[in-house]
Amino acid sequence: MSVSSQFAKTDTSRAVQLALTNRDAWSVCQNLGWALRYAPNAAVEEICGLIERHARECRDDYQRAAVRAWQIRALSERGLEAEARLVLAAALPVAVIATPQSSRAEALFLLFQAAFPLGPETVGPIAQKLLACRETPTHWRVRRNLVCATAMLLRHYPPSFERLRLQIADEKVLGKIVREAQRPSCEPRAFFW
Repeated sequence: MSVSSQFAKTDTSRAVQLALTNRDAWSVCQNLGWALRYAPNAAVEEICGLIERHARECRDDYQRAAVRAWQIRALSERGLEAEARLVLAAALPVAVIATPQSSRAEALFLLFQAAFPLGPETVGPIAQKLLACRETPTHWRVRRNLVCATAMLLRHYPPSFERLRLQIADEKVLGKIVREAQRPSCEPRAFFW
């Protein structure tokens, strides 16, 4: 937990100020995400603007897309689901052009986890994009993220999983997905605590 995130729940102005002192845009955005999660309603729009600006300054497409996950989850946890979906809609086109394929899969999986509370109609298409990441040879991170994302769908949103299942021909991968879905740790990551 960063210094700015320690102030997020009690002093939004201080949390934002400290977030902006970071040297790299990724850290700025993560810390602003913490501030956004706990900020008063009047500060939400301003903090979202700061995150958007600093996300554009990240060094590559992976970072520019993936770092928006903290903003998406913060908005979702605040009950601002429409706003979270708009941020996701802006981040996904950047995520799908991230290279190499392992970075693309990592960005998509982070966005998938951030958006998970928004429901199957939102995360199902992200899992579909993860499935489309498979290239030959498939990087281990692509396989891992595909297994984890589809296992979360199987565990929480079975109809969404069934739509993807038809596109996964590898029985070994399907077996891994079923086993992963049975593990208690098969949950989206926490972004704030």
